[in-house]
Amino acid sequence: MVHKLLNVKRLSRERSAGAVLFSLDNTVGKIEYLLLNYTAGHWDFPKGNIETGENEIHTARREIQEETGIDDVEFFKDFKNKIQYYYRRDERLIQKEVIYFIARTNTKEVKLSHEHNGYSWGAYEKTLSLLTYKNAKKILIEANIFLEKILYDVYVIIESSCFMFIRTCKGSLDSIIDRPIIKKLVPFLAAFAKSPPCLPNPGE
Repeated sequence: MVHKLLNVKRLSRERSAGAVLFSLDNTVGKIEYLLLNYTAGHWDFPKGNIETGENEIHTARREIQEETGIDDVEFFKDFKNKIQYYYRRDERLIQKEVIYFIARTNTKEVKLSHEHNGYSWGAYEKTLSLLTYKNAKKILIEANIFLEKILYDVYVIIESSCFMFIRTCKGSLDSIIDRPIIKKLVPFLAAFAKSPPCLPNPGE
């Protein structure tokens, strides 16, 4: 019993927050995710400890800025996921909880902090294979499903609007397709027609 009490006293708790940071090429609907290579050797998302006076979003935003130099970040607050794990530091057992959000940026240039050796922008498959830990892979899988569902919904709306626009326009089909708004949308629609998002069955 004494041994168990000593173990409980040595247990510390930490809470962190971070984000699955992505960039989207609007012309082709292509998502790329950012991973950081930490000095310990593993690949993971930007994250860090929640400081006094911060909420989880504030922490995630600050950590992204400090670790990557990126400050134009838009959070998707409908996505919030949590992982827990244990690790040891100075013979003390730490119970770690990390809250993850999804965030978008238009900045691809990364300025690494001293905590990292490198970084990678990559498509879903590349990013999934590069991640070191299984719990991080699970976060990416769920984030990718969330984002592809959004993109699919946007595709359906744009496709419907595009065809309605064409039907109401006067002139030849070539002259309509040559209009700037259609020329911007065609690559996006073509990319999805060629490789649509793989959505899960609702029952899965």
